[in-house]
Amino acid sequence: MQPGVVEPLGAASTEELHSAFLDEEKVAKLERALTLYGMHEMLPLFTALLSLPTPPQYSPLNLTPQKQKERTLQALLQLWVAQAERQATVSVWEDLRWADPSWRPIMLNGRPGYF
Repeated sequence: MQPGVVEPLGAASTEELHSAFLDEEKVAKLERALTLYGMHEMLPLFTALLSLPTPPQYSPLNLTPQKQKERTLQALLQLWVAQAERQATVSVWEDLRWADPSWRPIMLNGRPGYF
């Protein structure tokens, strides 16, 4: 988009419009991926996690921060399992000693007491 076209319309800067367009692309890609795994209803959890806008056709989360965190962790685990059921999956974790304790059971999946 040409800056000369944007400015007379009183719209946001070209960078802001480009950023918004990229965000829409990211959300669309995320939505396609979640749909592939039958998890499209979890899109608001992932958009919140990634600081992306949630499309208007999805209901707002309306969760306490703790509930949202719990559901997001569950959704991530569900996504990893769904991916692993389709194909071999490798996850690489760096600096686990700095991880939030609530993530450890998910990262270690079945190895409680490791830390």
